[in-house]
Amino acid sequence: MIRVLYVDDERAMLDIGKLFIEQMGEFEVKTMISAEEALNSPEILSYDAIISDYQMPNMDGISFLKAIRAKSPDIPFIIFTGRGREEVVIEALNNGADFYLQKGGNPYAQFAELAHKTRRAVEYNRLRSFVKKNTDKSSYEEIIDPSQVQLMHPTVKTFHCGKREKSIVRFCFVQLDYSLRKEMNPFGYFLEESDLLKMKIISSITIAKENKVDLICFPELSFKMEWIDEICKISEKMIVVGGSFYNNAYNVCSLIIDGKQVHPLYKKIWPSISEQGSSPGKGMKSGCELYVYETSCGVLSILNCIDYAVFSHYIIMHARKPVEIFINPCYDENISRFHDQCNIDCKNNNISIIRINRAENQEGEYGDSCLISKEHSSVIKDLQAEEYRDASDEKYLLFKAKGEEMIIFDLDLDKIPPVDIPLVYKRRIWIIKKYQFDQKWLEI
Repeated sequence: MIRVLYVDDERAMLDIGKLFIEQMGEFEVKTMISAEEALNSPEILSYDAIISDYQMPNMDGISFLKAIRAKSPDIPFIIFTGRGREEVVIEALNNGADFYLQKGGNPYAQFAELAHKTRRAVEYNRLRSFVKKNTDKSSYEEIIDPSQVQLMHPTVKTFHCGKREKSIVRFCFVQLDYSLRKEMNPFGYFLEESDLLKMKIISSITIAKENKVDLICFPELSFKMEWIDEICKISEKMIVVGGSFYNNAYNVCSLIIDGKQVHPLYKKIWPSISEQGSSPGKGMKSGCELYVYETSCGVLSILNCIDYAVFSHYIIMHARKPVEIFINPCYDENISRFHDQCNIDCKNNNISIIRINRAENQEGEYGDSCLISKEHSSVIKDLQAEEYRDASDEKYLLFKAKGEEMIIFDLDLDKIPPVDIPLVYKRRIWIIKKYQFDQKWLEI
């Protein structure tokens, strides 16, 4: 749970903001009517983030920011105001504001964006704290390779692996049921019942090839390093985004293009709570580079699990070419906690996000592998009527998997849905086939 302090002299704005932000399920919002009240609170530095209006009586948002920075240089601080003057923005950022967001427009959209920026600032701060706690020489070298740059600013590298020559690309994602065991020396999570899982993966790739799939992707930690050669042999003329695996305490993801593994392998940067060791150097080792690939299926980037929440915007800002597709392999009990961020990235940047998770368990955890991509509202309504999505899903979440399922779909990467539907509109997304696993993959 992210604890947020929201300060504004307009009580109505505080009430609306608290309602909208807390509805997202991962925030607890405390409201205060003035900066003075906030500064007098004994809990002022216990919050994960502070959101403040700019124009308030007695003490404005910039003065409040300066007072907070005198107490704590790190606590995330977001200016959220109706005043959009350039000099205010510059002054806020120069005095240590993490983000500046102007009020106005659709309330849901603006508070979703505010939550998105708050979450991002909190995740960055947690990452900064994680690095600071492990900066003695011996443990620092165990966590971060000495040649690596600071995790807050990883290098973004672009690899030319092909060129997209068609508008419509055929994708497939595979939601799998599997379990992991944790080991400490070396650290990592490793597969249980790996022979059965390998059979599911090999047969799903075979089915994908029969259906002329261009790119197939799998959940986080669903692969083993020793499978890669065999998978390469059956993956000609297609792209395989492998479920990641642990190697020397790194959580690495394999990308196979036309039967060859692409190097270097992407190493997850941000550890989940379960991947953080109980003492320095005992948990997941962090990578330091992010990769963008120009491929026959478009310009894509792979971000494992929570790396998407932390670094997707960083890649969008620093990639040499605009990213068209993010592949987000996960092993996450609650994958939906980042759906709203994906929806915002999709809306603002015309990006499609394929999220692949482990299949749901009996407790209702995991699951919800999905495609988040722009489509016209009329098509979204059709997908909902066909029970591919729920009414409560984020706007651009088009469909999601249920159980052990593989979904094959076509996506037109060149088409941007119009605001008003024309007399003749050809949708950009088509679901081609679905398979469920029951001793073998069966078309449904």
